[in-house]
Amino acid sequence: MTNKNAKKFALDTIERNSESIALLCDNIFYFAELGMQEFETSGLMMDILQKAGFKIERNLSGMPTGFVTMYGSGKPVVALHTEFDATPACSQAAGVPEPTPIVDFDA
Repeated sequence: MTNKNAKKFALDTIERNSESIALLCDNIFYFAELGMQEFETSGLMMDILQKAGFKIERNLSGMPTGFVTMYGSGKPVVALHTEFDATPACSQAAGVPEPTPIVDFDA
């Protein structure tokens, strides 16, 4: 596959899955689960990936929210690490690129 074809394939894949990507991004923000408590977020991520045909290994390393997914076989092998826990005492309005807290923790 040429670079041009690979780029088109990647962009087409993103476009085809844009609804799931937006759903996931919005919900990670709205769930705002603290570390080791990301049950809603990890569940949604696994549901989306499983519906897309990924095989899922749950409870990774004994962590109930940890998981690894696999799709296909052979090469190339691509790895992606995600962190989706919230940081305590942070607040941000959705869809606003500059700092716009919903809750003022300094007050």
